[in-house]
Amino acid sequence: MAANTAGWRYYRAGQLPRAELHFSDAVALDPEYALAHYNLACVASRLRDVVTAIRELRWLAASADPVAKEKRAKAASDADLDFISALPEVRDLLTLPEFDEGEPLDWIRERSGRWSTEVSDPECATRSYSFVFERGSDAAQLTIREVCRGGAPHVATFAATVDVDEAKVRVAVPDWKQWPEAAELVLSTCPGLEDAPGSCFTLVAGEKTLGPFHRGLPGTSPMRAARAFAATGGAVVR
Repeated sequence: MAANTAGWRYYRAGQLPRAELHFSDAVALDPEYALAHYNLACVASRLRDVVTAIRELRWLAASADPVAKEKRAKAASDADLDFISALPEVRDLLTLPEFDEGEPLDWIRERSGRWSTEVSDPECATRSYSFVFERGSDAAQLTIREVCRGGAPHVATFAATVDVDEAKVRVAVPDWKQWPEAAELVLSTCPGLEDAPGSCFTLVAGEKTLGPFHRGLPGTSPMRAARAFAATGGAVVR
């Protein structure tokens, strides 16, 4: 319990690698500690540690512990698990419906409705774009976070809309001057994760593209998770 509590404190402070270490210690000290297994799955998903996250969800699914059952039910909508929630095995473990390319709006609004991409830029230490698509609404929100040229962190938020036009999903951000055109939202697999259809999308406006966007909060690119995912028996594009 002490190790799990310490992990939770680091988690709340945003120190995810330290949190993962303490949750791992809690599981090692008490292999039947369901809460620690769940916390480890959550932090592993946030860190793109796909192997650990899937292993812990498998444990929760196989456990008869009432806490494990409760946490497995929570996992079906917990935003911390958004990143791995597009993987077919995870959807099976959490009894989530399969990806249906005929219902793209339901898919992108599912769970927290948050999708993010991290963009490389030699002038910026970090730059990320995050959309949140509201369930049952055409409203969305774009948040851009960046640290450039050694300056202070900068965050900008824009209202967005999403709709289906001639069977194509289109996203518009009217007040974003750098991208005034409405863009087509094209669902695909995340780079390196070929058996997870719909796990990423790219915005396309003419010759301009932005993405790929993955489920969940900004973090490590899905490419960083490709080799780890292969260790679970998943397929990897080479």
